[in-house]
Amino acid sequence: VSGSFSGFVREEIARTRLMHRHSTAGNYATALRSLLAFHGKKDISFAEVDSRLIDAYGEWLRRRGICKDTLSCYMRSLRAVYNKAVEQGLTEQKEPFGNVFTGISRTRKRSIEKADINKLRAVQVKPGSFMQLVRDVFLFCFYACGMPFVDVAFLKKSQIKGGILVYHRRKTDQVVQIKLEPCMQEIVDRYNIPGSPYLLPIIARPGMDERKQYINASHRINRYLKAIGKELGLSVPLTHYVARHSWASAARSKNIPI
Repeated sequence: VSGSFSGFVREEIARTRLMHRHSTAGNYATALRSLLAFHGKKDISFAEVDSRLIDAYGEWLRRRGICKDTLSCYMRSLRAVYNKAVEQGLTEQKEPFGNVFTGISRTRKRSIEKADINKLRAVQVKPGSFMQLVRDVFLFCFYACGMPFVDVAFLKKSQIKGGILVYHRRKTDQVVQIKLEPCMQEIVDRYNIPGSPYLLPIIARPGMDERKQYINASHRINRYLKAIGKELGLSVPLTHYVARHSWASAARSKNIPI
């Protein structure tokens, strides 16, 4: 079978971006850059992608000090695209990723306890400050059944109907319905900005490169969250992703089915 695996990855990156799955496209692009840096050439053919290449690439990553979870992320991204190529008949299935780690390290705790959530609720923040927005965004993600930050950022006022919040998950396009609880309504009311279609002011200038605003806000909010977490003495570095894991852990502890 002839053809370029790297070329197919580039096409898949473009297709994924057209579907507005920018995070996934970014993961594919980062993994491809890394694999090409190891390979030393601009292109990799399908014939070259076998267990020997991938095993050697994994060892190269380890020698460069790449952590286990980052290595796993690269491998999962490359495997996902490779399997799509197999499905399309562009190459035979040679199971090149069979020997490499593609899980998530179990030693990495990414959730906080109910007591920590209460500490966040009680933390003193200046009304109207960015720090207040940071705290409220984290709590909203948690209250909304661990809603991903990207979905919170692009939530619109029109998506609340009869006390129910309805949205499509950007990653999977799954429709999710959540009852707007009083704790969520309190946050929504605090940021009811006239003229803005958005529920929360994460996209502060609607219509102006909203994707860039989202990325910048994500980085900035995580930076402030880590500062809050340190101030509160939390054992886990606080990010908006921790809210999702924390809700899942809390739900599981209440025997809520997965």
